Amino acid sequence: MVTELSPPKGHGLVRVAHNLRVHAYHPHLWAEAVATDYWANFGNVAGIPGNAIGDLDLYGWVTTGFSHTVGSAADFMSSSDVGTTGGLNFDVAQDVIISPYIFGDYAHALMVGQILGRMPTSLNMECYARFAASADEASSGFGFIEAGSSPGPLADADLMALISTDGTNFQLGGVGATDLDTGDADDTAAHQWKIRCKGTTAEWWIDGTSQGTVALQDDLWPVAWAAGTEAAGTTDPVVSWVHIWYE
Repeated sequence: MVTELSPPKGHGLVRVAHNLRVHAYHPHLWAEAVATDYWANFGNVAGIPGNAIGDLDLYGWVTTGFSHTVGSAADFMSSSDVGTTGGLNFDVAQDVIISPYIFGDYAHALMVGQILGRMPTSLNMECYARFAASADEASSGFGFIEAGSSPGPLADADLMALISTDGTNFQLGGVGATDLDTGDADDTAAHQWKIRCKGTTAEWWIDGTSQGTVALQDDLWPVAWAAGTEAAGTTDPVVSWVHIWYE
């Protein structure tokens, strides 16, 4: 039996002396990777649907219609002058990107537990993104959507925990957008966003400040990470990068 202070050895849900992490650094790997952390950097146009080399549709993703915006006009590593943040630009109604539906069920968590040496208790997302416009659109944004959601544009019925705006404030939408938690006043600046699904709730943060929670739903896992603009939407999310991980 491995003790608390022994070096990591073997497999399975054993306690190890330090926290083990495995990172999948490219979105093409998400569907097949055995990892604790899943990353996507959308600063490269090779990821958009029109590029045969980088087409994510070949790797279990759904991608429809979005464009790519190149970042510009920023100061060097400055948080006070970030310029125009680039990334995937969902600037037309029905633009969408949806990852493989892999996150948050027992099978995926158990797999992650073999790496960590313990069962994880939370599923987390961070991304750096902005909204280019503001309107009351609960399903125009980014976050987690339910298993069985339509492969088309994001809709209110799809939401497990998705960040959007109500035209005045940022919000986290859950339970098919009937559970909406209101946060800070909205704007068009880029922010670091976070969602943590743990226990029976999803909590969310903007630039490190907690905003509140929504209820998590049963029988609708595993979820996908998604971003996009709803069928008649105009809020235009722009997503630079995303990181999803278990703890």
